[in-house]
Amino acid sequence: MMAIRKMPYREAEEQIRYYAPARYLCGLTETDWTPDFTTIQDFAQLLGEDGCRLINEAVVKQAVALGLPIPKVAVADMTAQEAAIPYPNEMGLLGGFVRSIEAAARKAGQSFKDFLGKAQGKLRAAKEQVRRYRLFAKSKTKAAKDRMVAQMTSIIEGINRKLGKALAVASEQGRKLRGHAVVARRKLTELHETMGKLVPQIRHWLRTGFVAPGKIISLNIPQLYSIVRGKVGKAVEFGLSWGITRLRGGFILATMASDKTELTDSTYAVGAVEDLIALFGRRRAATPTIVVGTARRTWNDLASLASAILGWPPGDARLGRSRGR
Repeated sequence: MMAIRKMPYREAEEQIRYYAPARYLCGLTETDWTPDFTTIQDFAQLLGEDGCRLINEAVVKQAVALGLPIPKVAVADMTAQEAAIPYPNEMGLLGGFVRSIEAAARKAGQSFKDFLGKAQGKLRAAKEQVRRYRLFAKSKTKAAKDRMVAQMTSIIEGINRKLGKALAVASEQGRKLRGHAVVARRKLTELHETMGKLVPQIRHWLRTGFVAPGKIISLNIPQLYSIVRGKVGKAVEFGLSWGITRLRGGFILATMASDKTELTDSTYAVGAVEDLIALFGRRRAATPTIVVGTARRTWNDLASLASAILGWPPGDARLGRSRGR
């Protein structure tokens, strides 16, 4: 319901409380209790990717048992889920780190307010560096920009080091936190860990001119990655890669790639057929059907899989032939 209507957690709470179909779907028709928005958020986080995948598979299995979709006919393809983030560049990420820790530290307790006082000089220097970088940016040479990014990286590294000490002191004190302070402390911990990974990646790029593997493109969602799609006008997208397998009848199995190399266009078709075999068995799963444009290596893998399922010898004319590259 939240996904279809794009509603936040507070609105989801109101829907469950007052909307009878929503209460029915949640199994709450026999009780007056309603989960609040924090409980819904905690459940969503604990559910995670694996939980969503298991629910997806269970629903599709039940649908197949009822005869709604037909797993013998399926279409598999890759797609990209773009994230609503600004274009990732090194100075933007470093400047965003400064803004984020300032906002969170003011709410995380007295020890972090002391941290802001001690790091005030470096924070001011970082803001000035961002302003100088963006001022007349088009007229600056690449070498000049790289020097400014290197200077900014050193400043941020020092701030992050002090933040790590403040987190260690706060952990030793063991004071109980409430409300927004808990969220702010968690946010500072996540920012500290993310920046600890990002700084070496930026130094690698400055030293070699190549992007480091697993490059972080968002401070708030470090799981995102760049996706090279080769589209006209948009060669690279930033977000998550998904593999979608649609069964005949409209039911869908979705798989999210944890990194950009886990799922590719050339391997997902084979993996989708293997997943269907694992879920429904060889007799009920889709037999690989090769379409025009399929890459030769993918076609060979699918042909071998189809040969094993149908019991036909390799090279049988009924398996067709590759028309891809």
